[in-house]
Amino acid sequence: MKPWLSRRFLRRRHGFETFGIVRRIAARLLGTASLAVFAVSAAADTMISDNSFLIEEAYNQEAGIVQHILTSEIPLLDADGASFSFTQEWPLGTQRHQGSFTLPFEFYEGGEASGIGDLLLNYRLQLGAIGVPWAAAPRFSLVLPTGDESEGRGAGVVGFQLALPLSFEVTPRFAAHGNLGFESLDGVTSPFVGASAVFPIDRRVQALLECIVSSTRAGADGDRSTQAVFSPGLRAAFDRGGVQIVPGIAVPMSFADGESDAALFLYLSLEHAFRRQD
Repeated sequence: MKPWLSRRFLRRRHGFETFGIVRRIAARLLGTASLAVFAVSAAADTMISDNSFLIEEAYNQEAGIVQHILTSEIPLLDADGASFSFTQEWPLGTQRHQGSFTLPFEFYEGGEASGIGDLLLNYRLQLGAIGVPWAAAPRFSLVLPTGDESEGRGAGVVGFQLALPLSFEVTPRFAAHGNLGFESLDGVTSPFVGASAVFPIDRRVQALLECIVSSTRAGADGDRSTQAVFSPGLRAAFDRGGVQIVPGIAVPMSFADGESDAALFLYLSLEHAFRRQD
């Protein structure tokens, strides 16, 4: 599960009777956006990897390459604000070691409760990937309480995440990914498991289907709740002046305790060299 998957989206729920409306809205938004993605990718000349939205692909940054990632979640039912995040991923000398950080930002109407969330500092170790059709990238993330707990933007304590992203190149045109891990905050452990499949539409455009199942608890003595998130999406890639640009769009839909919710997820990745390549 990507570090930037916001707790705010995981908290929002609405009755299932609204899901028919959500599905129709999501289908129209995704259909309209797909036309834009196709148009943007018309001049693309590169394959896409390591640009999933909710599920982590197990490929670290190559030596000398840095990636900047912007994401946004916009609720489709309660339009009271939006969630954003900014991530930078850096190779630590070689592709085997990667460091990154993720800083979320919550925006609410009126702006009174808007502000940053909890900062995540991430480390990943690359296994496989080079010369083999599989990859693994165990991740450790330190969660720092930079968000305001009273405003719902943070946990108020130092915590951590452990995750194991796995990637498999099933065929040269089809890839599958899996995630397994947990988050620990103030003695409360929240496990998660996820998987995704990536289907090529053409060399420059890919369709994604992502799924995450997580279990959370409201405090050490609270009831545990299980939630499933299903997210269809599209991504494209093109190169401009040595920069790989990957825009994407998805509609994550969540289900928990007889209720549902949906959001519009927007993604933009910029990847470029920060030193001269040999």
